[in-house]
Amino acid sequence: MIGRIDCRPYRLPFRRPFVTSAGTHSVREGYHVRVVGGDGRVGYGEAAPLPGHGGEALADVLPALGALARDLRDLVGEGGGAPEIDQDRPEGWRRLMDRLRRRHAGAPCACAGIDLALADLAARRAGLSLARWLSPRARGSVSVNAVIGTVGPDVAAARARAAVAAGFTAIKVKVGAAVGGEGGARGDHDGDAIAAADVLRVAAVRQAAGPAVAIRLDANGAWAPDRAVAMLRLLAPFGIAYVEQPVPGRDAGADVDALAHVRAASPIPVAADEILAVPGAAERVLAVGAADVLVVKPALMGGLAAAWDLAARAARLPRPPVVVVTTALDSAVGRAGALHLAAALPGADVACGLATGDLLAEDVAVLPAVEGGVLAVPRGPGLGAGLAPDANDAWITVG
Repeated sequence: MIGRIDCRPYRLPFRRPFVTSAGTHSVREGYHVRVVGGDGRVGYGEAAPLPGHGGEALADVLPALGALARDLRDLVGEGGGAPEIDQDRPEGWRRLMDRLRRRHAGAPCACAGIDLALADLAARRAGLSLARWLSPRARGSVSVNAVIGTVGPDVAAARARAAVAAGFTAIKVKVGAAVGGEGGARGDHDGDAIAAADVLRVAAVRQAAGPAVAIRLDANGAWAPDRAVAMLRLLAPFGIAYVEQPVPGRDAGADVDALAHVRAASPIPVAADEILAVPGAAERVLAVGAADVLVVKPALMGGLAAAWDLAARAARLPRPPVVVVTTALDSAVGRAGALHLAAALPGADVACGLATGDLLAEDVAVLPAVEGGVLAVPRGPGLGAGLAPDANDAWITVG
């Protein structure tokens, strides 16, 4: 039973500008979503597009939340829905969200906000952590990777040493963009200069981290297909686990084909990332075998239910790709949802991209700190005790 749906905007600064080939991020903006049940219990979600990485425009989120709220009432009603759409059970919640995503394919981030809030509310009602509500076999912790942005080689090496000392066994390194303002700014966007800087950065990280640490690259769609293959051949000697989104990820046709082309020619395994947020693209990625790894960002692809369904379809393939859950540089609310999902998905404990909270200068709540390269899953009902945004702030009722 749904009583009311509210949202409120948030704006959180980054500690330092975070530079990728898709753009520079200085602040994180979005909306927190609150679903109030008829019993007074509350579930929280987050709707936050990330410019350059997928999702609708931020200005479109509020009207999309209103439209979703109206359709949600149509589907489940104020007094509860038909048994096949019982949103308090994982199967019914997934069916409900599938219907909502189909109706609102152009608003994946707004869908993700409703998705997480409904799941949080249902888990709270059940008295279970969100991870345990999703799967009784959920793990109690998740391995995570460190992240190094487009910085100079000296800064990259220092951060790699710090990551290894902190217990991380996997490090993601951004490539494909001009070096940012710290650690040797270039202000140089020449392709050859960027490529040289990428090689120096990756070499510095490998030397500093040692041979046992997995190094992942993230190009954020920076390269044309032939350029991607050439770059990956240059970087392969450094022992790279995989590269995320080496080519653009905006079109479910041409960009999926380009990703498949790179995978066939690359000496490094290829991961699909931004392309998975494009309507219809995930199905084509699986159908044509375009990726060895699926990097799922629930916040940008419609929510936890969409990510769960994609992982389930991938697992049925003869040679299933590895699934890695990552945040979209979300606030603590969105990161908590991604953490619970990663803990609940079946399969091996693969290092996920969830250790992004330290990139923000401030946040709406405190999640467990990374210890030894591992994040503990909050044990309280739903997202976990203390994760609710400040209830004293003004909320906007959208439905």
